[in-house]
Amino acid sequence: MKILVEKKGFEEGMIYHLERKTTIGRESTNSVQILDPKVSRNHAEITLKEDGSYVIKDLESANGTYLNGSPVPPVTEKVLRLGDEIMLGSTVFRFEESGQGEEEQMSIKITSEGTERPTTMDLSSEKRELSQQECSHITNPSWNYCPLCGKRLK
Repeated sequence: MKILVEKKGFEEGMIYHLERKTTIGRESTNSVQILDPKVSRNHAEITLKEDGSYVIKDLESANGTYLNGSPVPPVTEKVLRLGDEIMLGSTVFRFEESGQGEEEQMSIKITSEGTERPTTMDLSSEKRELSQQECSHITNPSWNYCPLCGKRLK
């Protein structure tokens, strides 16, 4: 299974499992919601092709999609290779293979105001949902959306 690892952005270190069709953008209806204000509501799409390859397509976003530093022309599919870097707004992802025997649920640590708290999130569903605890809305005052549940804060 292929994954996206957020290398730089609001949820650095977050891992997203790719589906047959994965949409990326600010809107909560996307498979991967990004809280970056430079990302369009419906920014890009990654699709699994019949031959097993994955392709990325920019959905005519305002700030463009970049693959390894080169712009992806709108509505043009570009094949992804392991290790590729994808930049949407100021958020950077790396396209990778998931680890052997990796569980569908992964533990991550969310740091806010100097505190760390383990949170288990179900990353296999279309929308990220907290599976063991409610969102406590520990956020940065400048954020418009909660990084835990995606709810609008302002």
